[in-house]
Amino acid sequence: MEYEKMLTKGALKSIKNNEWVERPVMQVIGVDKMPSRNECYILTVSDGENRNSVWITFILNSMVSSGKLTKFSLIKINNYVTSNLIDPSTQPIQAIILSDVVVIVPGSIIHKTIGNPQRFSNDVEPIFGMEASASTAQVNEDYSELDRTKELEWRSLIERGLHSRLLTKGALQSILCNANVKCPIMQVLSILLLKNAITGFSIYRLIISDGQHHYSLVSLDRRLNSLITCGHLKEYSIIYIKSYAVVNVTDSSHRNWQLIVLTDLVCLFVCPGEVIGNPQPAKGNSGQEVANSYLDITNGSDSIDHEMDNLLHNLDMLHMF
Repeated sequence: MEYEKMLTKGALKSIKNNEWVERPVMQVIGVDKMPSRNECYILTVSDGENRNSVWITFILNSMVSSGKLTKFSLIKINNYVTSNLIDPSTQPIQAIILSDVVVIVPGSIIHKTIGNPQRFSNDVEPIFGMEASASTAQVNEDYSELDRTKELEWRSLIERGLHSRLLTKGALQSILCNANVKCPIMQVLSILLLKNAITGFSIYRLIISDGQHHYSLVSLDRRLNSLITCGHLKEYSIIYIKSYAVVNVTDSSHRNWQLIVLTDLVCLFVCPGEVIGNPQPAKGNSGQEVANSYLDITNGSDSIDHEMDNLLHNLDMLHMF
C-alpha cells in the first residue's frame, strides 16, 4: 500500500499559519514521555513534507500506554488546538495540542518513516515542567522585580487618581489579531469560578479590559489561583500581565474562538467598584464580537464554559502553563 498518498501534505504548514485543516492524516515518527509528575506524552508527527513536535491531551495517554499509538503509526487527527505562549523574555512559542486522534494504520505494519520530512526552522521543543514565576506572589505594594522607572510612573498615576492612563489601550484587539503585546496593563472586570465535576479542580474565568475593549474568554493559570483565594486579585484590580498564552480553538460545531490564559501577572491596584472607561466587546480574529458582557458573565454561554473547562483541564495536565 502506498502510505505516502494517505498523508495530508502541507497540513503542518497550514496549521502553524493558524489555518484550520479538517481531519489531517499524519505519521507519528517519535513518541516521548514528559519528565513530569503526570503521565504526559509528546509526539513528533509528519505530514510527509514537514515534521513538528505536538502534545497530546491526557485523555489520549491510554492509547500510548496500551501500545495502540506507537512510532510509525498513521493517525487521523479529528480535533486539535493551537496555542501561542507570549513571554517577554523569549520568542513566542507555538504549540499544537491533539485532543482526538484515531490510528488508521498501526506502526507495526509500516516499520519506517515515510518520506524525508523536514523540521520547521522555527519549531521549538516543548518546555517541560514550566512553573509560575515567583513574581506572582509580589502584589499590590511590592513592585521590586519591575522596572524602576515604570514603578515610579505607576505610583504617580495611582496617587493622582489617573487610573485610565495606566491601561494599555488597544492591547486586547492586538492580542486577538495575533500580535505580540509585551506586558500589557489591564483591569479585571469580573471573576467567575469554574469547577471541574470530575477532577474537582478550580479554574477561574475572568473578564478583562484595556479601557477600550473587554473580553470574556480569559482564564487564570491554575497555579495562580492563590492570588484570588488570598484576596490579592479582586474584581476591578489593575494587573500587569507579564506573560500569557492565546489558544486558538475550533469546537465541535466548527466555531472558532480564542482563549487567553494569564500565566504570570502582578496586581498593581484595586479600583473599588470602578470600571475604567466605557469598554466595548472585543472582536476575535474571525471578526465576530464575543457576546458575553461583563455585566452578565454569570449568565454566559454554558457551552463555552464547558469547552473552556475541558480545554483548561487538558492544558493543565500537560503542564504547559
